[in-house]
Amino acid sequence: MKYYSTENNSPLVSLTEAVSQGTAPDGGLYMPEHIPYIPMAFFRNINEMTLKDIAYIVIDMLLGDDLDQETVRALVNETLTFEIPLVPTNDSRIMSLEMFHGPTFTSKDIGARFMAKLLSTLGICGGDSPTRIIIAGSGNSGSAVADAFAEIHNTKTTILYPKGNLSKLQLAKIYSKPDKVLALEVRGSYDDCIAIQRTAIFDGVLGNNVRIAPANSVNIARIIPLVAVFFHLYARMTANGASPDSIVVSIPTGNLTALVSGLIAKKMGLPIKRFIAATNSNDALGRFVRNEKETNHDIIKTLANEIDIKSPSNLPRIKELYKNDINRFIADTQVIESNDESIRLGMTESFLVGRYLTDPHGGLAYTALKKGLRTGENGVFLSTFHPALYSSIVEDITGVIPDNPKNIPDLNVIPKRPLSVPPIYQAAKRIIQQFNL
Repeated sequence: MKYYSTENNSPLVSLTEAVSQGTAPDGGLYMPEHIPYIPMAFFRNINEMTLKDIAYIVIDMLLGDDLDQETVRALVNETLTFEIPLVPTNDSRIMSLEMFHGPTFTSKDIGARFMAKLLSTLGICGGDSPTRIIIAGSGNSGSAVADAFAEIHNTKTTILYPKGNLSKLQLAKIYSKPDKVLALEVRGSYDDCIAIQRTAIFDGVLGNNVRIAPANSVNIARIIPLVAVFFHLYARMTANGASPDSIVVSIPTGNLTALVSGLIAKKMGLPIKRFIAATNSNDALGRFVRNEKETNHDIIKTLANEIDIKSPSNLPRIKELYKNDINRFIADTQVIESNDESIRLGMTESFLVGRYLTDPHGGLAYTALKKGLRTGENGVFLSTFHPALYSSIVEDITGVIPDNPKNIPDLNVIPKRPLSVPPIYQAAKRIIQQFNL
């Protein structure tokens, strides 16, 4: 399989080049040269297949001849070491796919762990030469990437996260491996963190003798395993009695990683009806659908802060999948915006009526699903974060303190005064250099 740039102004590259570069020289994002189609025969016995069985087949088809089947099987076995269960609510038409049962209690573990194992398998990291990962993240993505790469030899990770966005549990996950992870608080937004990361990579901040590997959601390695998750979702929904032409999936939508993965799965032949893209008040995808010009407005801080994003990184992939035909995209995806008041009402309804406790992002997806679900349809919303990561918000809205997941880190690892910098690259540069000496 070869990979091309969404800007169509860079040469085709191999899988190794695509995942080691992250983005193409022309600034585009890498896409597989062709998306394989899975025959309908695959779906006849899919209900009897495990998550790993499904993931192995789907990922093997996506990668083509890049890796042998034994290696793909090992990647799947080492990545998907936790369940992704479909959980019922009291509403028989609505179910939740819980994607937060990994080591950092977020859906980010799926893509991060696959990416780390893939980069190691391809020899991009884990060898005698040091590899340094720099990731701008809200905290959830950063901790997932740091945890995944902590297992890889001769690798260190720098996390840039926006101040004030994280709970104690999220911070504890970030600070739990100080010898392998530098956590750097940025007194700004997620977009400010992204700007520092990009400048650091292009500036060669760590010198020519150190490899820097990009680990954000623009890396195609973060998307590949999520494609398989949607086939797993379909298998569990149909096993639960839903007909394929009735299945609607609601996705909390920020950088569009999960949505792009679902749309690729649909183009591979996944026979679900449609997607709902649940956006918060920043509504970047809604502006794209309405063909509005991007404005310079500030990021709106919402309850679903993981997706407080003005410029979704994976939007070029959606444009490429649909060749900029918005009407074709709308036929597959309904974009529904919900403000904080709607999220609160959704979280309350999910708990009181559906008897299902969810975090604000799951509440956002639930709210959009309730708004968009039509007669005769069966819906599933993606629960991407354990409610305990947003414990204070969940308690404030529902009156319930979520149970902590197993193996939570020691909260005492959180420094009273974290390393903190203004949203300026030069302020972060020296700290990053010193950590990676």
